[in-house]
Amino acid sequence: MTKLSHTHRIQAKPEQIWPALADVGYVHHWHPKVKASPVLSDHAEGLGATRRCEFYDGTSVVEEVVAVSPERFVSVRLSEFSMPLNHADGTISLTPVDAGTTDVTIAFEYDTKFGPIGWLMDRVMMRNMMCGMFKEVLEGLDVHVTTGRYVGEGGATEGRPMASVAA
Repeated sequence: MTKLSHTHRIQAKPEQIWPALADVGYVHHWHPKVKASPVLSDHAEGLGATRRCEFYDGTSVVEEVVAVSPERFVSVRLSEFSMPLNHADGTISLTPVDAGTTDVTIAFEYDTKFGPIGWLMDRVMMRNMMCGMFKEVLEGLDVHVTTGRYVGEGGATEGRPMASVAA
């Protein structure tokens, strides 16, 4: 099993960041690789909330909330993905640093398919690719939370701010 994580500091309180994480259908507003995120469950927040992340490259993944503690963390189990993985789980956690700053961490664990070939692919390519993506994702969350702007493909922001999540 591979375990990876990346932490990014955001100049906002956990309660200002949480709304962007709580609603599973909202991720496309700040994730620079997600084009759309339709909710598949009958509820958009809490245990069992499920979404399909449709990526700009035409692939997708289904994510179901399997653990949540408001303003602290949300954990998802991934399924229906094209990546060469047997299993994948991710958690985004919020750790207050001071009165107006929060460390946001993505922790991801997965098992690769294809035995030794999968292990080699993971070591040579997948780990670096995923760590780079985590950095982009958390930077997108930061931009969205602190400016209210929609983060689109590759981190591009719309010229007009949305209603700020951090307000």
